[in-house]
Amino acid sequence: MQRSSAHCGAIGRFVLVFAVLCGMRSTGFAHPQAQPTVYYVDPGSSGGTGLDWTTAKTTIEDAISVASDGDQIWVKEGTYLPIGPSGPFDGYLVSKGLSFYGGFLGNETNPWPNPPAPGGSFDATIIDGQTSSRCFSIIGASSIHRVEIRGFKIINGESSTSANGPALGGGVYCVNTELLLSDCKLVHNHGPVRGGGLYFSDLTGAGSWTLNIKRSTFDDNWVNEGKGGAIAGSFMNAGDIVNTVFSQNRVTVSGDGGAVYLEDMGANELRFTNCVFWRNSASGSSAKGGGICLEETSPSSFSDAKIVNCTFVMNVVTVLANGPALYCSPNSVCGLHNSILWGNTLGGGGSLFTPTFAGPVTVSWSDLEGYPPGTAPPTCLSEDPEFRSIAFAYGLTLRGTSNCLDHGNQLEIPNDFLDVNEDGLTIGQSVPIDLNGAGRDHDWPAAFDQGIPGGTFVDMGAFEKQ
Repeated sequence: MQRSSAHCGAIGRFVLVFAVLCGMRSTGFAHPQAQPTVYYVDPGSSGGTGLDWTTAKTTIEDAISVASDGDQIWVKEGTYLPIGPSGPFDGYLVSKGLSFYGGFLGNETNPWPNPPAPGGSFDATIIDGQTSSRCFSIIGASSIHRVEIRGFKIINGESSTSANGPALGGGVYCVNTELLLSDCKLVHNHGPVRGGGLYFSDLTGAGSWTLNIKRSTFDDNWVNEGKGGAIAGSFMNAGDIVNTVFSQNRVTVSGDGGAVYLEDMGANELRFTNCVFWRNSASGSSAKGGGICLEETSPSSFSDAKIVNCTFVMNVVTVLANGPALYCSPNSVCGLHNSILWGNTLGGGGSLFTPTFAGPVTVSWSDLEGYPPGTAPPTCLSEDPEFRSIAFAYGLTLRGTSNCLDHGNQLEIPNDFLDVNEDGLTIGQSVPIDLNGAGRDHDWPAAFDQGIPGGTFVDMGAFEKQ
């Protein structure tokens, strides 16, 4: 673990950044001070008040109807259909500030305020739109303006039949309220125009509401002619997407942002940390951003997105200059740090296409494919990152001989606003784990320390070598 001379003065910079971060506002959710009422859902119950498992409500709709702002809904394992045979097709319509928790066996009694620790599996609590209905429609959630969805698999959502925001957000449609998604999988959802998996916006244009996502997966979601195969968002407040995988999401006919499309963020920044973008694609003669597309109507002097310790592999766009991994419009601003962009290509095949990203992107401490030797941006590499496997998203860990090891800048890692490791610490602690849940504070003994430390040296990409 040899220290290079590039680290002189790093401690002073760390102290300065730490002081600034300690003054920042957390974008995570604080639970209301009053103890909420918990309503239970078990389709096998005989029904009742819903105030315990023995009298559980039999449907999620019934629990929503009796719950009030700030309450929680605990849902037993099983498959839930958010529509009847004749609709309505908005799925679960939520206009209150509620928290939905899945994965329960039906006997848990964890007291609030401790987060629920279900004995079952998040994968086994399924909301199935059956390709005929959206799964959740969240609209202006009352006076609390906060909704949380944790521990659900949201599948087969379809928004073309919805009364609210038709063609937007096949899995989840959320407007005019804050949203936290955690430990969720959104799979095979379709929104014809925007946000196959999730559509999020402040319809007033004020940018008042925050989108936060942690420990989740967006897989095989799509739009046809539109924006954002997995997520489309606009006019949102600053937020975080942490430890999340975007795989095989797509714009199938014509449009931008194979996985994520963001527009008109104004002075607000969405931070991506420890995320993988694998095999997402944007099609069409003017498509932009196989992984992420950022667009602003008016010039912005503020960052629309900060991308840290993310890995982009095998994302595709059909136009060479429009960023197979990342597109940032001329009016947008983006920071890209400690990340790996490799194997992203132009649709139709070919070997290597540059730029992997396009637009006004500030880049540091990243591995970027396509630069001739010695021409990569300062602090960056352009060499094989030596992945263990590119065949699946979680195979994109680094071999022990990779030059990406101990080659990142820990000072770029954002605060752990969402408490991704559930240790109760947010302000004053950077995101402490990688996508696999392993510690970021792990030096690889055989690697030459070339990055900037914040105590230890971090690797490039979403995974830390252990």
